[in-house]
Amino acid sequence: MAPNVPKWLDEKFLSYCLNKGKDCEEKRVQSFNVSSAVPNGISYCSLLFRVRTEYKEKDEKNANCSSLIVKGPFENSSADYVQTEPRFYNEFLPAAFEISSSITFAPKTHFSKIPDVIVMEDLCQEGYKLADRRELLDFDHCRLYAIASATFHAVSVAVHKKQPKLVESFGPDKFFTNQKYMAGLKNFFIGGLNYMAEKMRFFDDYKQYADDLRSSSTTIWNMAVDALKPSSPFNTLSQGDAWTGNMMFKYDESDKVCDIKLLDFQGVRYSCLLGDMIFFIYTSANYDVRENRLHDLYRVYCDTINAKLEEYECSERLTFEQLLENITRLSSKALLVAAMSYPLIRNTTDVDTSAIMFGEVDDSVITHAFDQYYDEDYCEKHLPRVLKQLDTAGAFDYVVTRLRTTHT
Repeated sequence: MAPNVPKWLDEKFLSYCLNKGKDCEEKRVQSFNVSSAVPNGISYCSLLFRVRTEYKEKDEKNANCSSLIVKGPFENSSADYVQTEPRFYNEFLPAAFEISSSITFAPKTHFSKIPDVIVMEDLCQEGYKLADRRELLDFDHCRLYAIASATFHAVSVAVHKKQPKLVESFGPDKFFTNQKYMAGLKNFFIGGLNYMAEKMRFFDDYKQYADDLRSSSTTIWNMAVDALKPSSPFNTLSQGDAWTGNMMFKYDESDKVCDIKLLDFQGVRYSCLLGDMIFFIYTSANYDVRENRLHDLYRVYCDTINAKLEEYECSERLTFEQLLENITRLSSKALLVAAMSYPLIRNTTDVDTSAIMFGEVDDSVITHAFDQYYDEDYCEKHLPRVLKQLDTAGAFDYVVTRLRTTHT
């Protein structure tokens, strides 16, 4: 099905992009074709188009071709959410390149004359591919994510030393927040936790936690909001929505994964360490990584961020013990992500998540959604393993102990 192309996406807009913002005839667009840039179920909160252009260089007879990715917001998106990604590309990344010209974790961008619209290189032309969101990532893919994420976090520390107002202006977490514009998403996360707690009653090993989670789901949400705020040992910018659909991978001749690009910086925030890692693990890492290789993955992240901090002449360092402490402190987020985000991503039903995020969501909508997500296949094949992974990580014990201590 052909996408609904915005009126502003025309030859003039594309000519400005190709001519680096200049109103000139160096590159003149002759024609263009627009298609959706991603499969259904990947783009939850924005419009994403692949635009193939045919243009002529000045004084040349033969036409050239170019492929661009054009990203714009939905009409009902909040202003804070819409403005974050353009500021990331237009303000933060140039400052990061001043620290190190070798930074490659994000795609390159072109000029856009519309402030809320981003025009990027088409990574598919460079051999990058989106992974299947329902096929979880093995350790080799996860390792590349940990390196890219740690590099981003480290350079944000370096930029913060030179431009603290710029980095801190990205503000707190945009998803795990009590701001009214995200009330729908908050209710959806809480609804997911309640639903998972109900299912836990059927598992002897976990039913002891069910009542505490069910009766205190809003408190657990607030624990996650607090845990993501800036804290020791140091703070960074983070992607905010780190999952399989927001990254692309490149493969060598033997089909071995060799590079990664992070995508989607709409949720960038200035906050504590490792919030991204928690979200990534419980949405994207495969079961072998979650059950057998987490410490290996944490080591990669820890070693990389420390090496990059040294390279960028920053004095901050992260010990492995501090890393594990931060992971434990974020147990409330792990529960919420595992309860809501993971079953949503695994489900084959396409979801209008923008309506949930930026609209009103009542209990009947939430219940109907989770009836689909927690279907028979998920409850039999996946939920038991997810619960075991959370239990092994100590998430239930940590959260429930804090709840009971608070209540007494």
